Amino acid sequence: MFSNTLIIFLLFLIIVMAFIFWAGAKNAHRREQAYKSALEINQKKLDLQTSRIHILSRALPNLQSAMGEIHENNWQTIALDESRALLWADGASYWCLHESSQELELTVARGLDTSIKEIRVRLDFNEADALVKAAKTRVPVLLTDNEIVSEPQSTLAVPLVVSARVMGVFRFIRKGDSALNPRELDLIAMFIRQLALVVENHEMASNREKFYLELVQTLAEILDSRDASTIGQTKKARHLARLVAQELNMPEQFIYYLEFAALLHDVGKIAIDDSVLKKPGKLTPEEFEAIKKHPEIGYKILAPVTMLAPVAPMVLYHQEWFNGKGYPEGLSGEEIPLGARIVAILDAWGAMTSVRPWRPPLSNEDALNEIRKGSGTQFDPRVVEAFVLALEKTRDVTG
Repeated sequence: MFSNTLIIFLLFLIIVMAFIFWAGAKNAHRREQAYKSALEINQKKLDLQTSRIHILSRALPNLQSAMGEIHENNWQTIALDESRALLWADGASYWCLHESSQELELTVARGLDTSIKEIRVRLDFNEADALVKAAKTRVPVLLTDNEIVSEPQSTLAVPLVVSARVMGVFRFIRKGDSALNPRELDLIAMFIRQLALVVENHEMASNREKFYLELVQTLAEILDSRDASTIGQTKKARHLARLVAQELNMPEQFIYYLEFAALLHDVGKIAIDDSVLKKPGKLTPEEFEAIKKHPEIGYKILAPVTMLAPVAPMVLYHQEWFNGKGYPEGLSGEEIPLGARIVAILDAWGAMTSVRPWRPPLSNEDALNEIRKGSGTQFDPRVVEAFVLALEKTRDVTG
């Protein structure tokens, strides 16, 4: 009897121990799954943060380079794409602020925002709107619109404030339960503050360059006034220089310096005596040698000026001939900088179409025929073709 009871007790004990072991194993499995889940979530968060760091490290240099592009609106597209990637937003858009009309205008849209029908929003239309609120308060606005739409949706609007003025507003939308949060707001606000600094620096550089160009044009016009026959020629040369360079598909930076060269190519004549410059008859060999020094004098004037250093070679070689028979060094073909080859034609055109002490101006048609005759000898044939096309465009504009 006792042995049966002992056996039953032992069986019961074994069953209890097995149950305890099974329950412990099950709990351990659950804990393992929970740990694994937590690790996966943390890994996803880490991957997300790593991705965001990578985007940030790439985005700002991209914006810097985009500012140098001919189409400066490129920066708005790049900034929107990069900031949308930072937030993993389902929709994103950039709205430019027009201060005169107090309106926000849609400039670029991505994702959900591409279906926007209203492309203009007045600042007095709906002050509860995230866009309007961000533009008026100058601070980011985060809204959760669960009650407004059937599917949970969060909206973040961040103003772009440059030099104490609102240039526009970025808007981001994310659908689903994973709403945009204050930490992400801080991240994107930091990015857009950096963007504002990039835009501000670009504006300052552009304004400075514009000031220098206008100052140089004024200087060139003063130099022109030494000779009544050439008044107005430098301004025309600058305009033609841009058109010719565009026909040759040259970058904006090249065109910028070419405009300076068109304005200043004869700056070296400031050292030539008026009696030689304005002489009505034929120059003596000595006088012609004095005139031939003006490209080198111009080079010496411009080369020490950091901002004008790229212009100096264009001025130095603008009297070189394509066949090597020009001066000061007898360069030929591709040895002559392209800028100098363009200025050579502009200089010849200006001389032929202006009044000279010894002759009246040539007609545009006669001057153009002379340019064509010089193709391959005095002038680069490719530049001649571009010049002809540019001249036709000026005729289309002026009639």
